This record gives sequence, C-alpha cells and structure tokens, in this order.
Amino acid sequence: MEKVYLINADTTDKYKIGYTKDVKSRIKSLQTGCPYKLKLIKEVLGDSEQEKVLHKTWKSHRKRGEWFEFKKEELEDVCRMMENRKKALAQKNYYIVEILSTYVKLKQRGRNFWGVCPFHIERNPFVLRGIKNGIREFAVSPDNQNYKCFKCGAEGGVIDFLIKFIKKIENKKQRSENEQNNTKHIHETL
Repeated sequence: MEKVYLINADTTDKYKIGYTKDVKSRIKSLQTGCPYKLKLIKEVLGDSEQEKVLHKTWKSHRKRGEWFEFKKEELEDVCRMMENRKKALAQKNYYIVEILSTYVKLKQRGRNFWGVCPFHIERNPFVLRGIKNGIREFAVSPDNQNYKCFKCGAEGGVIDFLIKFIKKIENKKQRSENEQNNTKHIHETL
C-alpha cells in the first residue's frame, strides 16, 4: 500500500512531502545524500494524487524539488490536510459498498463485505441454510473496488455490476412479457 509522508531535515525548517510504498526505505535512501538527520513527521495511506494536491496547495512554500519550508502553524495545517485527505480516501474506498448495498444486503466481515449474489438463484438447501446462518458467497472489496461471486463467477467493478443487474432486470421483464403473450395466445385459441 502506498503512503504519503512528511519528513523533516532535523534542526531546519525544511520538510519533504512524498509518497512511496516503503517509507523507511525511502528515508534511508534519502539520508545517504543529506547532511541532516531525516525525521519522519507523519505518514498516511495515500497515492501520487494526494502528494500532488499537497504540492500544489503548498507550492508557495516550495524551496527545491519536493522540499518545502514551513513555520510551526503551517506544519500543523499540512498534517491536518494529510489526515483529512486520508479520511476522504477511506470514504472513496467505500463507494462500491454504498452502491452495491442498494441492490444486495451486505454484512461486513473483516475488510470485505459479504452478501447473496443477485445474479443466480440458489437452490441448494445446504447453501440456503448457510446463507441464513451468515455464510456468504458474494464478496465486495472496498480496497480493490470490486465484487466476486464464488458460486457463479460474476465479478467486476461498480459499472460491471450495474450493467449486469440492468440486463438481469431486462431479461426478467422480457420473460414476463413472453409468458403473458403465450398465456394470452392460449386463451384466444380456446
């Protein structure tokens, strides 16, 4: 998982905002060319987009490359902004859960959400009993922004889900209309 970090060149007011998968290794590699001891101030889950937002917001404080100069109050604002961005990222991750939960009853277990797949009809009594007892076959991952049914193999993202769901409703409607036409035709011939 990528992280956005804020480090300080000790005994200076110089700070670096960056992102990486391994903050400790990154600090170690930066330390080799730096005369000051580097100190980690803050790290949060994030990506290059978050780093760019921070760089753009604080560009007037940029001194060289990714190095910035902050006063104490500004530093507190940067840390607060990093934390708020982390919360926004977490909310963004639950987007798929919000959308799919309007169509499927989902229950959180660990990091994922589980429910009954809407794309096939379950007829196995053991599975049905398991579903009532909390065993699920349809997983939604907020981290990966996707879903997967371990029974019928349906999988994808939010758009895939909505397209499949709409097609299912359209097919159901078409079958219903066909049955009505067939019933009407039978009654006319009698």
